[in-house]
Amino acid sequence: MYLTIIALEIQVFHGSKRWFLIPPDSPVGMRDFDANMSVARWAATSRSELRKDAGLVECTIYPGEILYFPSNWPHATLNLAEYTAFASTFIIVE
Repeated sequence: MYLTIIALEIQVFHGSKRWFLIPPDSPVGMRDFDANMSVARWAATSRSELRKDAGLVECTIYPGEILYFPSNWPHATLNLAEYTAFASTFIIVE
Protein backbone atom coordinates (compact mmCIF):
# COMPACT_ATOMS: atom_id res chain seq x y z
CA MET A 1 0.00 0.00 0.00
CA TYR A 2 1.19 3.51 -0.72
CA LEU A 3 -0.34 6.96 -0.64
CA THR A 4 -0.47 9.37 -3.54
CA ILE A 5 -1.12 13.02 -2.73
CA ILE A 6 -3.47 14.42 -5.35
CA ALA A 7 -4.22 17.91 -4.04
CA LEU A 8 -3.81 20.40 -1.24
CA GLU A 9 -6.36 22.87 0.09
CA ILE A 10 -5.61 25.75 2.46
CA GLN A 11 -8.28 27.85 4.16
CA VAL A 12 -7.27 31.00 6.06
CA PHE A 13 -9.28 31.99 9.13
CA HIS A 14 -7.14 34.89 10.34
CA GLY A 15 -4.26 36.86 8.83
CA SER A 16 -2.85 36.46 5.33
CA LYS A 17 -0.42 34.25 3.46
CA ARG A 18 1.31 34.81 0.09
CA TRP A 19 1.69 31.76 -2.16
CA PHE A 20 4.16 31.17 -4.97
CA LEU A 21 3.47 28.15 -7.19
CA ILE A 22 5.35 26.73 -10.16
CA PRO A 23 3.46 24.54 -12.68
CA PRO A 24 4.63 20.92 -12.73
CA ASP A 25 5.61 21.12 -16.40
CA SER A 26 7.87 24.13 -15.81
CA PRO A 27 11.44 23.80 -17.08
CA VAL A 28 12.72 25.29 -13.80
CA GLY A 29 11.12 23.75 -10.69
CA MET A 30 12.75 23.02 -7.35
CA ARG A 31 16.23 22.14 -8.60
CA ASP A 32 17.25 25.79 -8.25
CA PHE A 33 15.89 26.12 -4.72
CA ASP A 34 18.37 27.46 -2.15
CA ALA A 35 17.37 26.12 1.28
CA ASN A 36 19.60 28.70 2.96
CA MET A 37 17.63 31.65 1.58
CA SER A 38 14.48 32.87 3.32
CA VAL A 39 11.30 33.10 1.26
CA ALA A 40 11.20 36.86 1.88
CA ARG A 41 14.71 37.26 0.43
CA TRP A 42 13.93 34.90 -2.45
CA ALA A 43 10.78 36.90 -3.29
CA ALA A 44 12.79 40.12 -3.32
CA THR A 45 15.65 38.80 -5.47
CA SER A 46 14.58 35.85 -7.65
CA ARG A 47 10.82 36.08 -8.13
CA SER A 48 10.82 38.16 -11.32
CA GLU A 49 13.06 35.62 -13.09
CA LEU A 50 10.68 32.78 -12.23
CA ARG A 51 7.67 34.73 -13.47
CA LYS A 52 9.31 34.89 -16.87
CA ASP A 53 11.17 31.55 -17.01
CA ALA A 54 8.96 29.18 -15.02
CA GLY A 55 5.41 30.50 -15.27
CA LEU A 56 5.33 31.40 -11.57
CA VAL A 57 1.79 31.86 -10.25
CA GLU A 58 1.29 34.10 -7.20
CA CYS A 59 -1.63 34.86 -4.95
CA THR A 60 -2.41 36.06 -1.44
CA ILE A 61 -5.17 34.44 0.55
CA TYR A 62 -7.12 36.24 3.26
CA PRO A 63 -9.70 35.17 5.86
CA GLY A 64 -12.58 33.28 4.28
CA GLU A 65 -10.62 32.39 1.14
CA ILE A 66 -9.46 28.96 0.04
CA LEU A 67 -6.53 27.98 -2.16
CA TYR A 68 -6.68 24.61 -3.89
CA PHE A 69 -3.93 23.23 -6.07
CA PRO A 70 -3.10 19.79 -7.45
CA SER A 71 -0.06 17.74 -6.47
CA ASN A 72 3.35 18.19 -8.06
CA TRP A 73 3.18 21.99 -7.98
CA PRO A 74 6.35 23.17 -6.21
CA HIS A 75 5.40 26.01 -3.89
CA ALA A 76 6.61 28.41 -1.25
CA THR A 77 4.70 30.58 1.21
CA LEU A 78 5.35 33.90 2.86
CA ASN A 79 3.43 34.82 6.00
CA LEU A 80 2.35 38.45 5.68
CA ALA A 81 0.97 38.56 9.23
CA GLU A 82 0.16 36.20 12.06
CA TYR A 83 -2.32 33.71 10.68
CA THR A 84 -4.51 30.74 11.44
CA ALA A 85 -5.18 28.32 8.61
CA PHE A 86 -6.54 24.85 8.00
CA ALA A 87 -4.80 22.58 5.51
CA SER A 88 -6.32 19.51 3.89
CA THR A 89 -4.38 17.00 1.86
CA PHE A 90 -6.32 14.76 -0.50
CA ILE A 91 -4.82 11.33 -1.02
CA ILE A 92 -5.43 8.08 -2.86
CA VAL A 93 -4.61 4.85 -1.06
CA GLU A 94 -3.32 2.22 -3.46
